[in-house]
Amino acid sequence: MHRRIVWIGLALAAPAFAGGCLTAVAPEPEPGVWSRAAEGAAIRALERTAEAARGVEEYACRFHRYERKGGKMGTRQIADVKFRREPYSLYMRWVDPGKFGAEVLYVAGKYDDTVFARQGGVLFLLPPMRLKPDDELLEQHSRHKITDFNSAGTTLLENARRARAAGSFKARALGPSDVTGEPVDGYEVLLPGGDDYYARRACIWLHRDTGFVARVLAYGDDDELLEDYAFVQYNLDPGFTDADFDPANPAYRF
Repeated sequence: MHRRIVWIGLALAAPAFAGGCLTAVAPEPEPGVWSRAAEGAAIRALERTAEAARGVEEYACRFHRYERKGGKMGTRQIADVKFRREPYSLYMRWVDPGKFGAEVLYVAGKYDDTVFARQGGVLFLLPPMRLKPDDELLEQHSRHKITDFNSAGTTLLENARRARAAGSFKARALGPSDVTGEPVDGYEVLLPGGDDYYARRACIWLHRDTGFVARVLAYGDDDELLEDYAFVQYNLDPGFTDADFDPANPAYRF
């Protein structure tokens, strides 16, 4: 079981009078400065991200993955993704040269609750496989379970609230930026590290228009890069049908 990324922040506010009523106005963090204002901004941004993830039934996006497995960084990968929340459904097709043609498809509770998987690149001609979601072969290829693809917002928020109670957290705003040309806002956090936390240091960028996660960088106790994920080109209204998550779809190679 892998450890989870943890984000925390203290939601601080300064009082102000507006229309004769006492209201709470959160201070804006100064980019690059470690501050309590940045901690508050980070947790509020994460709350928005979790809410956005819960509020969207389906989406498509392009997923960039670069992560450490077996003590060393793997290759950079790019996959096109189709996701549906109910029932949990995920289809991924790799488009980078190293894994071109690889596919996975999983629908919770269907097809004997198995994952359809085809290897890519030079292994593309091998027959497709049907695996359990916790199969060791799947775990060899990713730091995260296939059932956790859309859980970043809610997982990070839950971990944030738990870690906040421990009282060991620092954050700073990274300011406006872009991820492959799309506007985002970012935060860097310092965490306790060790077995109870996914990372010792982490950076997260959130899409400014939707609040969805755009990019995550996580570093270990020795400041080694653990993972670099990016989620771009979101389509929040793709109009999927059941065929998009059917292994018999003629566009797929299962």
